[in-house]
Amino acid sequence: MSSVMTAAATGVFPAVDQHASDVRRMLLAALDARHAPIADDAVLAAHELFANAVLHGSQSPHDTITVTIEHSDTVVWIGIKDHSPCLPRPRFSGPQDTNGRGLCLVEALSNGWGVIPHRPGKTVWFTIHT
Repeated sequence: MSSVMTAAATGVFPAVDQHASDVRRMLLAALDARHAPIADDAVLAAHELFANAVLHGSQSPHDTITVTIEHSDTVVWIGIKDHSPCLPRPRFSGPQDTNGRGLCLVEALSNGWGVIPHRPGKTVWFTIHT
């Protein structure tokens, strides 16, 4: 079993909600049979981070969001890069709130997540062990 990470795919998407399905398709195509047990969790967590990047990390639909997936035999790493310097922070939503659970879901579905600041922007990433 190899622990060397392989860059499986990178896509650049317009910062609009309608491209979330394109992100899901890219991720599912990049994952192989070894990753089948965690594919749904990985796609859901990435969808949440993409939605956050659209909502909080983009100032116009002309902005772009870069999605990168790398994997080894034992781990999948997914990063979502936007152009906003604002760092994400988990919120604790009440039962009647309709949003604010994205980072909590990422934390629950993944083995870890974090932020890599860039100029401009940042990459919010997570890992899931296979």
